[in-house]
Amino acid sequence: MSQQTYELTSDRPALLGAHADLGPCDVLSGINSSPGAAQVDTVTITNYVDGKTLTWTIDGVAFSYAMTTADVNTTGVASSIKAQMQQDPLFGGKFYATSALGVVTLTGRFPGVGWTLVATGTWAADFTVANPTASAAGAALPYGRLTVDDGQVTGRSSKKVKLASSANLTARIVVLTPTIGGAASTGFYVNIKVKGILYEGSYLGDGTATVQEVVEGLTTDLNAKLPAAPVVVTENNTTLILTAEVAGLTFEYGFGSNDSTNTWAVTSDTGLKSDDVNEAASGIALRSDSIETNSDTVPGYPANRACSIMRQGRIVVQTPTQITATKRVFVRMASATTASPLGSFDDDAGTGLIELDSRRFRWIAALSTTRAVLQVNCD
Repeated sequence: MSQQTYELTSDRPALLGAHADLGPCDVLSGINSSPGAAQVDTVTITNYVDGKTLTWTIDGVAFSYAMTTADVNTTGVASSIKAQMQQDPLFGGKFYATSALGVVTLTGRFPGVGWTLVATGTWAADFTVANPTASAAGAALPYGRLTVDDGQVTGRSSKKVKLASSANLTARIVVLTPTIGGAASTGFYVNIKVKGILYEGSYLGDGTATVQEVVEGLTTDLNAKLPAAPVVVTENNTTLILTAEVAGLTFEYGFGSNDSTNTWAVTSDTGLKSDDVNEAASGIALRSDSIETNSDTVPGYPANRACSIMRQGRIVVQTPTQITATKRVFVRMASATTASPLGSFDDDAGTGLIELDSRRFRWIAALSTTRAVLQVNCD
């Protein structure tokens, strides 16, 4: 019997982070720099007595050390215990030990690889254990999510990248200081431009205006005109402070007055690359079939693992609803949900979303209610 049905490309599942087609692309090799945290334990030796034996366990394995005359004091005891721990074959791969002034410090060699150290025995009170830094595994970088530049690996040419989110970027902060040098009735002006929209703030002195009245008046006027999310304006009686409410959202600003003797100074402006997700964007995590995944994990690159990032090309990404290809592109930076996780994309504005530069990101097509093809150009 002849074949009656044929598989179409559109019938196949669109895997997140996969190439959308065989068109030209540029792929960057990087390292998922989600840092996690390396465990740090401290052991404080609080009393020295020649011949006293201290005991402890590491992950249930028993250890001991008998103080000697050569130790002299708690600093000597700590140095001896440090040497013993440093040479231990069971745990030397997990941490390295240092000592100073009666304190032994154990520092994890790898984020997320920890241990449990417990003082035991008669002299446990003289072997005080603290855990100033808990072990924490770095976060995976899921396929199809936006990444941001995180510099280079020290001593190597490898680029570091991490998931685009407000936690991995910074909020721009600008501090402006007015000076009244002429007529106190002068008008002071500050404008803020966000997403191409200009918000104009003004304050007109009454002839006896003070700097405090100027910054307080402008704070009230600007906050009344600005939308709820992009920029918040505060003051401290002498300066006006502009702060992006979502890290990674940048803005423009201007200022002036109608009397040249009344001036403004930019006291500080963070002006970092990490203030602007559009400047920091390095591309989108490209799917790799060489990394094992299962139903309990979101497919992606583990922390500190080499990864492929699409800088230019067309790629399948996650969306919370079916997009309209003629709309703008937004990235989820905060207020994540299962349907709209961090670093994923949307075609409508909302809390925790930042609009991306249309010259670098644009929709190609909707594939379903949860998938779309995105054109990326992070040159």
